[in-house]
Amino acid sequence: MRVTIFFCSATDLDGVYRSGPTHPLLGRYLDGGSYAAVGDIPTGLSGAIQIRDALLRYAKSIGLTVVHIQGPPVPLSSSVEPLQMTDEIFRLDEVRGVFEEWCERIAREGVVAFVVADGQDRRAPLCVLYGRNLPAMGFIAQAGLKDVLATWFGLVGQAPPDGQSLLEEPASPFDAKHEWSLMERLRQLYGE
Repeated sequence: MRVTIFFCSATDLDGVYRSGPTHPLLGRYLDGGSYAAVGDIPTGLSGAIQIRDALLRYAKSIGLTVVHIQGPPVPLSSSVEPLQMTDEIFRLDEVRGVFEEWCERIAREGVVAFVVADGQDRRAPLCVLYGRNLPAMGFIAQAGLKDVLATWFGLVGQAPPDGQSLLEEPASPFDAKHEWSLMERLRQLYGE
């Protein structure tokens, strides 16, 4: 599967969260995809740059070529390499129209991902994953840099670094007491 990652910034990342599915550019990807704030890195542009640098370092360490593409609306590279990323961070409010069509074309057969930096430097970068063949997990409460990298590299069929894919339910140990209390609550609500 091909993963195309767009590094961009939003003037108001809080507004992106508030708008959710109604956001003019990211709404459809938030509504039909998976997204999380990458909480263990700096806020703003420096956090997005740290994600980009970690991606490139790990790809190089396993011998995976990352194809750099110019920011939108340049057409997709004809390369067969599975991982592509924009070579610069662009502002979300500067793109419309052709960019949306481009992302939909990518999502039909692969994955489109966004790393959205907060232009006001208040929030950790937002990572959004969308593809027709991916589960829609919605908002993911906790995600770290290793989890994001594990997700991307797992999607392109490479050995992921330490971390858990954002597209899998986290494993939790069985707790008989907790299970019993849930069953009791269901009995109270719905009867035997």
